[in-house]
Amino acid sequence: MIEEVVLSAFNGHGFAASAQRAWAHRPHRERNRLFIGTIDRLNVASRRTALRAGRTAVLDYVFFPLEK
Repeated sequence: MIEEVVLSAFNGHGFAASAQRAWAHRPHRERNRLFIGTIDRLNVASRRTALRAGRTAVLDYVFFPLEK
């Protein structure tokens, strides 16, 4: 498990997205490996960061209210 942590004083500078891009493209990474992660649907900041890093959402859970 790999996790990036950015001090709150440095939020908004793109450091987390840069870290994710660097980890995904590191030269010694095996070519046929999938870079995957799970982000809670309520963690909007992390979801935006993942998109900025170039990660694609492959599965979203969407719940619709049942009508009576």
